[in-house]
Amino acid sequence: YYQDQQLMDTVIGSDTISIEIRVDQLIHPLLEHGFRADKIAHLLILIGEVLLRGVDFGDPNRKNPSHSALLEQSKILFRGVYDSSKLIEAAKRLDSRVEKYHHNRIKKITNKIINSISEQDIKDSRETPFSYRLTDSQRLARLNYAIACLLAGGKDNLEQCKQSLTQLKLSENNGHDRFFVIPDERIQALEDLLSAFGM
Repeated sequence: YYQDQQLMDTVIGSDTISIEIRVDQLIHPLLEHGFRADKIAHLLILIGEVLLRGVDFGDPNRKNPSHSALLEQSKILFRGVYDSSKLIEAAKRLDSRVEKYHHNRIKKITNKIINSISEQDIKDSRETPFSYRLTDSQRLARLNYAIACLLAGGKDNLEQCKQSLTQLKLSENNGHDRFFVIPDERIQALEDLLSAFGM
């Protein structure tokens, strides 16, 4: 819970645990508390990858969620990374603030008071802009979403997998793909597997 909003729900009342992820309600409070968009994206990807592998809740009285149910929740998280306008806007805002910081520094303006940017953010921005970091996370989320759809099976999921791979290939590789390198061979292997299913 965060400010009376439920971020994730586990439903009691049956012999199986079920999970419902509310991705927007995860993103909003983290942004409000000053987390960077690329860091939030990375966290959502990590949670999605945990669900992708399966979770043992260790409840002796109830069964763990089915793998297909966990796949659906992981897809919600991955889609949340690459579809969230809040994350994109937050990354752009931070890039803009850092750009202003550097501009003001050239003019010898005392910047820390005006922009309140942490030293770590400034250091990280010298390496790669935050929008590029978020783009890297979004590309990884698209790949993981495609894998989740492929594992889930069924015509609709295979079609979503194909669309996600198409979007991934169309997405701009900004040359800063140093955080999550996605080899073309991996995308090609998934496309070959889809072809084997007649997609």
